[in-house]
Amino acid sequence: MPDPEPNVDPKVSVKVDHSAADPNAGYTPPDLNLQEAIPPEFRDKPYFKDKTFPDLVKDHVNLQTLLGQRPAGIPAEDAPDAEWGTFLSSLRPKSGDEYELPETEFSKEKGRSDEYVKAVKDVLFDANVNKRQATAILSGFEKFLADGVEGQATQTGEQKAARETEFEGLLDTEYKGEKQNVIERTKKLMTEMVTPELKEKVTAVLKDVSNETLFALTAVLEGVHKKYIAEDTPPGGGDNVGGDAGSLQAEAEGIMKGDTYKNFRAAGHDAAKQKVRDIFKQISEMKK
Repeated sequence: MPDPEPNVDPKVSVKVDHSAADPNAGYTPPDLNLQEAIPPEFRDKPYFKDKTFPDLVKDHVNLQTLLGQRPAGIPAEDAPDAEWGTFLSSLRPKSGDEYELPETEFSKEKGRSDEYVKAVKDVLFDANVNKRQATAILSGFEKFLADGVEGQATQTGEQKAARETEFEGLLDTEYKGEKQNVIERTKKLMTEMVTPELKEKVTAVLKDVSNETLFALTAVLEGVHKKYIAEDTPPGGGDNVGGDAGSLQAEAEGIMKGDTYKNFRAAGHDAAKQKVRDIFKQISEMKK
């Protein structure tokens, strides 16, 4: 058993081996001028001032260690939803009203209703979105909306042009050389069959009516003209006749000017049409 209190001769030097405790024992740093070894564009950086080569190595190791660590307070990836909810809610504003919605091309062109603004802020707040994220999210979302609206408008314009061409062709095919006369007759019928206070508005509508609508109106009203109006034209092209025939013609013309005769939806319309036919038949018989 070793003597717990050995006698040590103070005149005899004792050698201590430090190699086991110092991991750098035997390491000699390279003899270099660090300021000359560093690339010129980095020599003025304060974090290189008065540093040795071992200092740089230690700093690099420390930085790598810090980069691999999750900042304090941020939950782990597999942390419970409640923990993440608490963390994220600490980053969002205290209320949805504090969000400042950025101006976008979509908002400039379409505007934002109060209902839209409230809905957006509520969604952002419920999702624990902070203000910076809210700006980026809404900017991207409204860019998508603006691109969609623009694309839809382009597509709609192309479809409209195609339909205009299609129905222009149908008018040409159906009425050929008489197309313009038939169209003018249709417009005349529409303006004459409405009350005076609506005549100006109807005329304005007909001015810019699409070919699709014009084709439908023309087809219907040209049929009405052939079935009811053309056959009611007075014999002789409307020339006056004398005696009782003149009275009958005046009666017929009075009926034709009435709303009941003009409006095919009106009660008594069919009876008025028949009455006019009977009168003209009488006039025809009288001229024989």
